[in-house]
Order: sequence, then C-alpha cells, then structure tokens
Amino acid sequence: MGGTGTHGVCTSGGQKVRPASARLPTRASGSVHACDRGGRGCQLRHRLLVAAVVVAVLGIGFWPDNHAAQPTTLSLRIGQPFEEVVKNSTYPVMKKSNLPVDHDGTGAIWVTEPAVSIRFNDPEHGFTLPPTKFASLFFQSNVAQTLATTPMLDKLPFDQVVTLLENLQNQFKAAGWEPWQADGSEWFDLSPGGRKQLYEAMFDPGSKTASLRVPKKYSMAFRLWCASGCRTREPPYLFLIDIGIGHDFYAADPPAARKDSTCPVPDPALSTNYKLRQLGLRPICSAKSLWATAR
Repeated sequence: MGGTGTHGVCTSGGQKVRPASARLPTRASGSVHACDRGGRGCQLRHRLLVAAVVVAVLGIGFWPDNHAAQPTTLSLRIGQPFEEVVKNSTYPVMKKSNLPVDHDGTGAIWVTEPAVSIRFNDPEHGFTLPPTKFASLFFQSNVAQTLATTPMLDKLPFDQVVTLLENLQNQFKAAGWEPWQADGSEWFDLSPGGRKQLYEAMFDPGSKTASLRVPKKYSMAFRLWCASGCRTREPPYLFLIDIGIGHDFYAADPPAARKDSTCPVPDPALSTNYKLRQLGLRPICSAKSLWATAR
C-alpha cells in the first residue's frame, strides 16, 4: 500500500499556511472511532500497537531503499515540548510535521523516508534506535504523547531480525525498562530453545509482544511479527519489529495529559487515521480492528 506523502507547512509572506489536505483529524470531526468502554479495551498496549502496525503497513517497503543516506536524528522523550524536539533534532522537523495547532496543541511529526535514527533522550532511561524510514510522533497540549516506529529499513529474515531484537532488548534492559508483570510480559527468550519457540510463534499466532515499563513514567509495546510469508506458508519468511512508546498508563495515577474519556489513553489513531483515510480505509481504535483492515 502507499500513496501517502509528507504533510508539512509551507510559508507564504511570513505566514504559516497549513493545506487543508494536511490537517490532522480532530475529535470534533468524529474521525476517531470510540474504543471499547470496558477500560481494558483501551489499554496502552493496544493503543501503541495500533500506531506501530500502521507504521509497518504504510511505511516499510513503500519507499525505495536508500542505504547510502546518512541518518539524521529525531531526538525526543515522552512529555517533551515540541520546540525542544525541534531544537535537539537534526531531522528537519519543521518541514515534516503537522505543527501543533494553537487551540489544543495537537500535532504530529512524520518520518517518511530513509534514514532517520530515533534517540529517546531520557537521561536515565534513554536509548538509540537503528535507522528507520517511517515513524510517527503524536503531540497533545504541545508535548510528545506517543511514538510509534519500526526501527529498521527493510523486512528481514528471522536470524537477522532476532539479532536486532537482541540488541534492542539489551539496550532497554540497560536503561532500566522492565516487563509489565500484570499482563504476563517477559523479556524475549533468545536462548537456542527460546528462539525456536519464538520462530514457531511467528506462524501461530503470528506475533509476540512484550509490554515494558519505566514505572510511573513510560510504557512500551515491543513487538516482533511476521510481515511476509508466514500466513500463507510461502517463503521467504520476513519479519518486522514494532515499537510504541507513551506515558505509563498502567500506573495507578494516570498523568494529567489523559483527556479523552472515550479512550483514556491519548490515541495514536488521531495521527494515523489521517493516512488511513487517504488510502480509503476506515479509522480504527483497536489493534484487532486495524489488523483485520491491514490484512
């Protein structure tokens, strides 16, 4: 799938001009589906995977490879103001964004071509991801709320993607992230036996996700899934890693940024649904519904 472009803001006579086709959807427009109202139906894990799956569907494989490109850096952390992200990044944020709008500070930064290295710049819990060619960073009240990315340039065979998975997992461990025990999450078992079981899981059910936390600060959906071949048992089998990061919405006291009573977690669909509508697809609010749409 494809056909999406970068939606920036041009300048004319010193005035910022936002094309109508580039405006973000808003809650008032009714463009965001209502989530299940049972609380668990709006868990962060689902919200982050929504954005992460869209990243994979819309990003990987659409643009020609450009491995020779020197990566630029998108430097951020959840809760950081938009202006600080611009200042700390070498990625041309101002040209690649729906700038946060004045009335509610809602906006998004898009990575739409290779190669961009994302640096999560928390002094204690930070890490640097491998270059990517697609990511979305959603803002609310002018501060970063959710990041979704696929930290790789291409789908990879299992042995290669597991090497990358291990590198990322080691970074997260060293930075103090930990599995969320309440949903049974564990670190990926990358022993020889664990790799065999992980490979089998790529065919049934097709993915494996670890929910990670920095308690009362951040949450992460860390996911490996089969992007090609496994469903039909037609090799070559190729795989992707998805990462989605937001506030620690599993904490007992959710942050004040949680504003949407329908979906308690700030919904990445606010940014990803715009691209879905461009492709003639309906807006989504759960990972399950998007997975059905994407397949």
